[in-house]
Amino acid sequence: MPKLYLVRRGLETFIGPMPLTELREHWQKMAFGPQDEVAGHCGRWVAIEHTSQLVKTYPDVARALNGGSSWQGDSGTKRLPTAPEAPDAARQGGRRTLGLALLFLTIAVGAAVAAVYLASGGTAFSGKLAQPREPAFGAKEAEALLAGENAEAFLAAMATHEAEFVARAGRSREEFAELIPVLRAYAFLGSGEIDGISPKLLRGTGATTAPTDCSEKIWRKRWRESAKQWKDLTSGRQLVRTHWARLLLWDPHWIRRRESRGWINPLNYHAACINTAHRALLQIRNERSALPGAEPLSLPEVELEAVQRRLQWLVEMSFMSEPVVAPPAPAAEDFLGALTCIEGATSPAAATECRSRFRSTPAGDARSLDGGASAYLDERVGWTLLRFALRSLGAPNAELSANITARFSRLVAGDSQTRLDYLVELRALQASWQLNVTLPQGEAESGADRHDVKLNR
Repeated sequence: MPKLYLVRRGLETFIGPMPLTELREHWQKMAFGPQDEVAGHCGRWVAIEHTSQLVKTYPDVARALNGGSSWQGDSGTKRLPTAPEAPDAARQGGRRTLGLALLFLTIAVGAAVAAVYLASGGTAFSGKLAQPREPAFGAKEAEALLAGENAEAFLAAMATHEAEFVARAGRSREEFAELIPVLRAYAFLGSGEIDGISPKLLRGTGATTAPTDCSEKIWRKRWRESAKQWKDLTSGRQLVRTHWARLLLWDPHWIRRRESRGWINPLNYHAACINTAHRALLQIRNERSALPGAEPLSLPEVELEAVQRRLQWLVEMSFMSEPVVAPPAPAAEDFLGALTCIEGATSPAAATECRSRFRSTPAGDARSLDGGASAYLDERVGWTLLRFALRSLGAPNAELSANITARFSRLVAGDSQTRLDYLVELRALQASWQLNVTLPQGEAESGADRHDVKLNR
């Protein structure tokens, strides 16, 4: 496969990618000049007029633009590449025609500039000629639409400028940092993906506990392929260790407390992922067929209701400060319902009551059907107690303090199923209550340097 090269004109216009033969044809047609830049596959940009660098970096390009010569002048010094010389008569005629064209163009431009200058009283170009032209729609304009809660206008504008934003984000780290929050908002207000931006870049570096790809397309596939395992999780018979199961166990209070850098709407990747997972399940809820060509899919209705209720709760709580209505008490064998009940509890006693209602083994059944669900609900009661403790920093309740202190060593290890860490919260509590406990010195994988954590929520 021939090597391909790309030409950049004025940092805005690109020609290519193209092989050497096509590159030389464009050069001969004066489609670009010595002041422009050329780059090979994954290579650096080199200005064509910097002959020494061009010969060193892309010798094939140097020879092609110099008509196949050795790129040496009469004195042995480097010279700028020129198009192959034409016969004398043709060259003289071409120069004469080009000279006349340039003369008339210069006269026309001068007349136009003079007319504008005189019409404006001599101030038309004062202080403005050197100013770069600002884009009509940029990151600030997009963020203003989001801040004004004008989602429809934002989506319409981004649909028009999507390709432009993606191209600009790839030019430099500065432009990427400026545009990626807007591109992420556009992606996750839609299907969770953008052409030209990889799922890994959309996720960012501060959400390694979440799946790399959280697009609706991928979530539809996950839900379809996992349907046979839903009953194991919803009943508490088995804590399935896959992305779809871990997402159903995420703590919405943890998500609401973290504003990730590089995100504006939603606040972080976890909230975005919950949103697309929920929309994907709604899309396939009434479907009764799998992917094209596969066997018909039979979604278990009872488990489907349990999974959807859990997702709906996660969506609402991840985007709100407090639950509007406390969730109902769960049935005895409803593991996800018990989890939701604990998260929606308004007091430590209420959280303990939610936990006590779960019983994985039916009454009168001697078999043990608990695959670790009861122990995990006990752990989640501890995270809920931590949430209440954070609200009373500086004025600890004696019973709550004793309960938290007894659980502290287990809480430091982080959530055993979701791998979410609470080190920021535990450090704040340790400092406020002056607890004599040891905490890790390094940051956990959620990374306090990647999140702004609001401990008062």
